[in-house]
Amino acid sequence: MFVPGSVLWGEKKSYDGVRLGLTHGYLLDNSMEYFEEGNRKYVIHRDFLSPQDIDHDIVKAYLQQAAEIDGQHNP
Repeated sequence: MFVPGSVLWGEKKSYDGVRLGLTHGYLLDNSMEYFEEGNRKYVIHRDFLSPQDIDHDIVKAYLQQAAEIDGQHNP
């Protein structure tokens, strides 16, 4: 899910950028720690302040992994 900066989340109260959150993030291999876990059990996220902040290859790999996991949990 992408959340626009106009939605305030968590402790950081900001209207900057967008947040990409992955619902079953705890099941993903986040050994690179590209996404943050914060104090959540299931969701991982990353904030992007500009398009230049996005590493397209890494995000694509996470999205593919997330789609596979989603397919396993929601047949």
